[in-house]
This record gives sequence, structure tokens and C-alpha cells, in this order.
Amino acid sequence: MHWSLDNGHHHGRNINFSEYLSKHLELYRANKDTNLRQYAMLPNFWNGYRPPEAEFEIGNVEITRLVQGANSKMRIIIQNETSGTCEENHIICDVTKQYVLRSLRRTITFAEGAGEEHKLHMEILPQTALLHNWVLAEFFSELCIDNKLPDLLINGDYVAKDIRVNPLPTDSCLVGGISLSGYCVYGEALEPSYWWVDSIGEVVVISTTFITYVATGGEVIG
Repeated sequence: MHWSLDNGHHHGRNINFSEYLSKHLELYRANKDTNLRQYAMLPNFWNGYRPPEAEFEIGNVEITRLVQGANSKMRIIIQNETSGTCEENHIICDVTKQYVLRSLRRTITFAEGAGEEHKLHMEILPQTALLHNWVLAEFFSELCIDNKLPDLLINGDYVAKDIRVNPLPTDSCLVGGISLSGYCVYGEALEPSYWWVDSIGEVVVISTTFITYVATGGEVIG
């Protein structure tokens, strides 16, 4: 099994990373929804990290999409428990032009203790072709017919250029009852990440430097 699907060597010996990954994929397989996608966020901490088992997940991503003619509208909510933030992104992208952004409205809510919150609002109207990283996740197999993509807007924070997608030189593997094939996504100002798709081309695992995002259909207990 490729190391990005089993980060056990990154954790204390009592953490079974691949077991958590498999349980989430089993939930995803049992509760698939064509218009709603959920990803659990698992930490890729190094040796010695030992979180309480009930709190192993550090957040989640929820993607809702609605395609209307030439435009695809998406709502992406990212809940990060380590930073105490919740991001709500409303995206409109052009279906006819590699799903590049037409607009992004982003609201970040910061928890400040004692029940208080602070909200930051921003809007991006790109003047050049930009592809949002979570739009890439939704339309990966369609966009990666060629291995070169538009510049990638990473979570609305910064732009990575010269994006490439290469198949991993490894056989497909079975995880959580799903056969997975892997790809490496990399580029200028973008560290390599490993994207795993199922037999119909849907992204079910994204392994970045510090976080693994795994498709899920609910909460894994214990």
C-alpha cells in the first residue's frame, strides 16, 4: 500500500491510521450522494503524536454543487477544529472553460472564546484563469484528461502555477472496499499531494503535507 494511504509511520504506534481511513471510506460507499460530498480531515503528524482516539479527526469539508447551464455553482464549508475557524465559500465556475472561477465569495468565522465570533468577508473576481482546488476535487477525472491544468487557487489563499498531474507508478489498491488509483499533483509553489480516485473517477482521498482528506458518509466512533 502506498504510504499516503497508511500514515501509521507518522504517528505513535497506538494509532491505526489506515483503519480510520478505511472506516470513513466504508461510510462513504454506504452513503453516497451525487450533490453532497463530505471529507473528514485526518492529521499527518509525525512520530510521537498521540491524540485522544475520539478526537482523531480534526475537521471536515462539505461540498454541495448545483450545475446550471454554462455555470457550476458550489458551496464549500471547511470546519477546522485545530484553528477554530469555519470557512464558507460560494463558487461560480465556467463549465465550458475547465471550470475556471467566475467568482468566489468567502466568509471565515473565527471563534474568539466566551461564545464570541469574528467574521471576515472577501470576494474574488479573477482576471486570469484560476481553478479552485476543491473544484478540481469535484471534477478531477474530467479535468485531468491532459496532465496540465490552469493555475490553482489554494483555498482562496494563494495561487500555484504550472500545475501537473501524473499517475503514480503503483498498482491500484483496495481500501475500505473501494479500488483506488493514485495521482500526484504538484507545481510551482505547491508541494506534491497525492490524490486517490475510485473506479468511476471520483476523488476519495487527498493526502497533503499535514492533512489527509478522506471521503466519508458520517462520523467514525473509536
